[in-house]
Amino acid sequence: MLKNWKTERERFGGRATATALRAFKMADASGTFSSFSMWISCFALIAMADSALYRVYPESAAVLVGHNVTMNCAFSGLSASDVVNWHKYNPSEPDGKPFHVSSGSVVDPEFPRFSIVGNNRSQEFNLRVTNAQPADGGNYRCGVFSVTDTRDAKLTVVVPPPSPPVVLGDLSPRAAGKSLILSCRSEGGDPLPDLAWYNGTQRLDLPREAMVEQRVRRISLDLVISFLTKWDNGANFSCESNQGFPFVADPLVTSVTIQVKYPPVVKVPKMSVVVNEGQSANLSCEVDGNPKASLTWWRLGDSSPQGPLGRGSVLTLTNVTSFDLGTYQCTARNGVKPDGFGTMALDVRYPPLIKSIFDEETTVMYGQSAFSLKCQAEGNPKPRVRWRRLDTKAFYDNPLAFSEIGYANEGAYECVASSKGFKEVSRSTFINVVGRPEVLNVSSTVSVTRGDPVSLTCIILADPIPDEVTWLWRGRSGERDFDDKSKGDVDVKTVFTDKIQSELTISSATKALAGTYMCKASNKYGSDLREFRVTVSVSRIAVVGVIAGSAAVGMLLAVAAIVTLSIRRGWIHRDRKEKKSSKSESLAYCITRGSPNKKKKNGSPTKRCAIELQHFEKTTIHSSPSRRDRNTYSIDLLHSSDVDRKIDYPTNEKDQFYEEDICIQHSPYRKGRQSNKDFTNRRC
Repeated sequence: MLKNWKTERERFGGRATATALRAFKMADASGTFSSFSMWISCFALIAMADSALYRVYPESAAVLVGHNVTMNCAFSGLSASDVVNWHKYNPSEPDGKPFHVSSGSVVDPEFPRFSIVGNNRSQEFNLRVTNAQPADGGNYRCGVFSVTDTRDAKLTVVVPPPSPPVVLGDLSPRAAGKSLILSCRSEGGDPLPDLAWYNGTQRLDLPREAMVEQRVRRISLDLVISFLTKWDNGANFSCESNQGFPFVADPLVTSVTIQVKYPPVVKVPKMSVVVNEGQSANLSCEVDGNPKASLTWWRLGDSSPQGPLGRGSVLTLTNVTSFDLGTYQCTARNGVKPDGFGTMALDVRYPPLIKSIFDEETTVMYGQSAFSLKCQAEGNPKPRVRWRRLDTKAFYDNPLAFSEIGYANEGAYECVASSKGFKEVSRSTFINVVGRPEVLNVSSTVSVTRGDPVSLTCIILADPIPDEVTWLWRGRSGERDFDDKSKGDVDVKTVFTDKIQSELTISSATKALAGTYMCKASNKYGSDLREFRVTVSVSRIAVVGVIAGSAAVGMLLAVAAIVTLSIRRGWIHRDRKEKKSSKSESLAYCITRGSPNKKKKNGSPTKRCAIELQHFEKTTIHSSPSRRDRNTYSIDLLHSSDVDRKIDYPTNEKDQFYEEDICIQHSPYRKGRQSNKDFTNRRC
């Protein structure tokens, strides 16, 4: 079955009928067409092969009045008897009667500006209209009687409106917050144009449609702005009339700019301007307002302003000082309330300056508590204030404070103020401490050997200078004063400088000069003193002698103990002849403590037996001595013949000595053991 019957019709031409019949006979003989639908298709193909076909359908066109236009129409398969006709009719007319324009290449005389371009050979019959007029507009049809598939084409003759649309309404400036109504109107033109409002390039979607008056050929569209704002000021609103054929007639546009009055709004580019003292400062404000606002400058905080500092958007201050530091305000006025204001700070940097709130010398009483001295400095940026003592590198916080004033606090101090970007400045004062003297030394003890020199130094601070410096001695024998006039073994010398120095010198220390020495300084405010304790001891040679004597006594005691132990153990054997002797020696060691000057009533010295050894059948009886003190031992060796001999001891009123006597006593040999009672009651 053929899908493209137009192509087949052109290919076969007038022979299509014969070919179709032969195909039908062949299909019938072979039994191919077995259905009724196939029979219908074959008959349709035969009928189509004998009729003309459209090659180019007429298309609608638009032309500007007075211009030329061509409407195309072409066929295929026209026979010699086919005639191509053009008809025109207007559906909008009441009767709708068509007009015969042309037949073949011949145009009806009623259409003198019409012509046919083409002929039967090319099978093209294009209708050309020259100097198109509004009456030429309408529907046109190109057709052949044998072709039933006809189509209409519309020709539109565009007649532009005589003038652009008109915008009506109150276009005078109005205050923000008010409403505005504008109306766009267009008259004439064919077809009647459509109207639209634009804000700049953006088309506005209006709730109301345009009002059309066909009788007078007029159309209008309203724009309603219920609340104007500052952003509407200078807005460009446009009304466009468009007939819908942009390639034939351009749209016509009318634009208006609205003016909205609104109060001034001030914008400050910099909230703070920083300059150094001596430089120039520029303060600026930006103002937005309609109508244009006038600017005036004021300084806030002035108690009695003489008038504005300047006018315009920029205020220039030359050679600024610290007095120019502050807050400035620009005021904008344009007749629409409220006025606009903008504030900014002028920050003037200047070096630190110390205020004169303290004197060059400050007098303080010695011992005063909670003393403070404050230093005040101004500058921008705010300076750091500290105190520094001139003879040191140490810094103190401000205010300079002391819990208790002493002479050590006296000196020159300076207040130092420093800030970034500037050189530090200072102001000094001298703290003068007055009051009673202060002895700097601490109480101490000085130990010397008899005969050595002694030097005691007393350092004194005082303002005013002490009236006198004296030394007082207290010892066993009483009290005594020393001063610069003293002579002898004790000499006093006082030197007055920044620190008063008094020195007491003992040329040769003795027991008599031992004791407590007090250095005392006095002035009209009071006095102060310090104590020095001096002790005098014996020489080192005497000490060595005592130690040597003690060692010797110890050695003798050790020897005696060894001998006694040897006899007890039988390590030492006596001759039997000696044992049979009528007399037997009894060795007794008697360690006696006592004072030689203490005697009994009968005048003999007191003795107590410490150790007594006797030999009775090789038996030794001994008793332990009791010690009264720890004084040096004195050893005396006695025999039995010397027991009753009186011993004279040297006496001394102040010194008492205890002695230890070791005596060897001979006693007759006795057999048997003596009783302890007899032994302990014997005296050496």
